[in-house]
Amino acid sequence: MMSRVQNLLLFTVQIRSLATDKVVGTGIVVSRDGRIITCLHVLEMAGINPKEATDKEVSICFPKSRYRQMQTCKATVLAYFPDYDEDIAVLRIKSPPSLSPEQVAILGTAELSSGNPFRSYGFRQLGESPSGYADGEIMGPVLPFLGKNALVDPIELRTRDIRPGMSGAAVLDIKRNLVIGLVAKRWNPGDKCTDDNIAWAVDNYVLTFHPVHLTVLEDDNERSNGE
Repeated sequence: MMSRVQNLLLFTVQIRSLATDKVVGTGIVVSRDGRIITCLHVLEMAGINPKEATDKEVSICFPKSRYRQMQTCKATVLAYFPDYDEDIAVLRIKSPPSLSPEQVAILGTAELSSGNPFRSYGFRQLGESPSGYADGEIMGPVLPFLGKNALVDPIELRTRDIRPGMSGAAVLDIKRNLVIGLVAKRWNPGDKCTDDNIAWAVDNYVLTFHPVHLTVLEDDNERSNGE
């Protein structure tokens, strides 16, 4: 059977500030019981500081699409890495909707993804369009950012498509059919065009560490039509 590439629209959600209802970033569903991963700095933009309180709520919106009706839920922080500068956190929806297997991202690590093409989808706004895609190449791991204490090396991406609002979006390795990380940061050279195609992602390998312990595949995902 032909392998079917994961559909990003099915498991990508908006992260919204509960106070303002403003979309501050992107997240992806990683379990049928309502766990979601996003960037830690997205939560900070939503007014949540996990170091102060993990019971503060953020709004999760499943936008209306051809696959589903719009649904809004509340979520709290389930886990993050307080002793490290990892830009990732796990949320849990308080009353999760019913989710099919296709509405849950299949996660992998970036170890075997260097040189592969990727696709991403998130809530960047260009004019009247509230969302959009990005694509490019997964370059591979690089040294941690200066002054940062990291568990896992960040992944460099080669793309010009990353825009504000896409933090927390999935990095889907098209060849391996696995979400290998989250879009975290884009280099902004200002008025210069030098290196204007560089971004970075958080490697999902970090999710295997305490206190998260999510299941992350090492081998390619062979999900096929009809499964």
